[in-house]
Parts: sequence; structure tokens; C-alpha cells
Amino acid sequence: MFERKTTYTIPEGYREHIEKTAPTIKYRGSTSIHPEAYISDTCWIVGDVRIGYHAVVMHGACLRGDCDYIEIGAETNVQENCVLHESEGQPIIIGEHTTLGHGCVIHACEIGDNSLIGMNAVVLNGAKIGNNCVVGAGCIVPEGMVVPDYHMVVGVPGKIKRELTQEEVVNIIESLSEGNLTEATRMYAEGLVFHPNEDLLRKIGAL
Repeated sequence: MFERKTTYTIPEGYREHIEKTAPTIKYRGSTSIHPEAYISDTCWIVGDVRIGYHAVVMHGACLRGDCDYIEIGAETNVQENCVLHESEGQPIIIGEHTTLGHGCVIHACEIGDNSLIGMNAVVLNGAKIGNNCVVGAGCIVPEGMVVPDYHMVVGVPGKIKRELTQEEVVNIIESLSEGNLTEATRMYAEGLVFHPNEDLLRKIGAL
């Protein structure tokens, strides 16, 4: 199995910046964000949301833990404009090293480690997606569907297409490893802290 090596650290001053600027709303539970996570200052985090080490929440994402909790594992990334919402008694639990592609809707379900959820996919209540899985772009995973480890799901409604090969799994892991997304988020964080766009800040009244 491929071994990840992550070495970046969030720059000094970034955490203070996010605490001042990121829209975080405490409601029915406290938010817990690891100090080495990257959280965009344009995402929304509401309620009981737990974000792990080196996890990433990108611009425009909304994580709403107002009925139960949302848990994001270490080095998992939630890309732009994703929406995550749970239901009473049905939390969202997402494992480590998993990617939620742009515009996903994730609702009251579980997703394992090392999995890739394609752009604009929807995962509905009670679904359980295993480790090392792929959900195709635009797929709708129906309520209660169980996807075993190492399988691909595609279509509307989602159906299991086939088992993934070990080579495919390694390729997915490598594509999300150090030097790709983690390095990009380090640069985003440094840019927010050390190179703010002063013209833009003046326009929105922040300076």
C-alpha cells in the first residue's frame, strides 16, 4: 500500500486569521477544528463539526451539524461548494484521506478511508460507503445503500459497477498525496496570512 508523507505546517498567524474571518456558528454543540487543518475563510461551519489533522475544507463549502454531528477524518478534503448535513440520530462520518469533489451533497451517511466521491455526486441518508471506494461524478447513491470496500459506484440511481484494482486504488491515493492538494492548501494558508489582497479588502470594508 502507498505510504503518505505529509510535511507541511500551517503558517503562524493563520489560525488567528480563520478564527476572526471564517463563518463558524455554534449551535447545539461545539465545533472542533484541528489546529493543523486548513479551513477556507469563505466556508460555513455550523454546530457540532469535528475536523481532523491536515483536513481541508475549501471555498464555499457548508458543513451543517445542527441536528447531529459531522466528523471529517485526517487529511480528508472537502472541495468547493460541497454541502454536508446530517439528520437527527444520523451523523456524517467521513474517514481519513478521502476526497469529496466539487459540489457534492453528503447527507447523514458514512464514508470510509481513501475514498473518492466525484464532482456533484449525492450520497443520501443511511448510505455506507466503504474504504478505497469511488463514487462517479454526478452519481446519486440512494438511501441505505451499502458499498463494500474497493468498489466503484456510478449512475442515477447509483449501482455498483465493479471492484477496483489495487493499481487503481494506489493511483487515487497518490493523486491526493503530498505535493498535490496538501501543498496547495499550505500555499493558500500562507497567502491568506502573508499576502492579503489589500484592494479587495478595501472594497469590502475590511481595511
